[in-house]
Amino acid sequence: MKKMTTTMMAFSIGLLLVASGCDKKETSPAGAIAGTYVGNLTMGEDVVGQNVAITVTEKNETTVTLGLNTTLPGLPAVGDLPLNVTCDATVTKNGNDYNVAGTTTIGIPVTAPVSSTMSLPVTIGGPITAAGAATLEIKVPIATVVFSGTKQ
Repeated sequence: MKKMTTTMMAFSIGLLLVASGCDKKETSPAGAIAGTYVGNLTMGEDVVGQNVAITVTEKNETTVTLGLNTTLPGLPAVGDLPLNVTCDATVTKNGNDYNVAGTTTIGIPVTAPVSSTMSLPVTIGGPITAAGAATLEIKVPIATVVFSGTKQ
């Protein structure tokens, strides 16, 4: 009888462990894509930035903060364009993958005719796969670049 009681207790504990493993909370869309993505920036067919990092930080279940700090070199009529972007983006689930979309402004230093800062609108958006591949389009009025990278 004692052996049967011990066996039943072990069986019950095993069932509790299995059942508690099933209670695992599903990761939110924002949490699923949070991390650092490293890749290249392209304009058309030209690579304009290598090993560029974009950070994706979970803000809440459906919002992330995107961070990018790079420079687009040698744009016509502008020269180097600092692309220091931080913006909140909405995350939507699309099957097993996710879409992000956000907008912000960046300040560009202007020296002529007087030193000042010009604000440019920036939009960032595109898909991030469940496997961790991101293809994000970054648009400013004077350029559109595409970031293609993977989660590190």
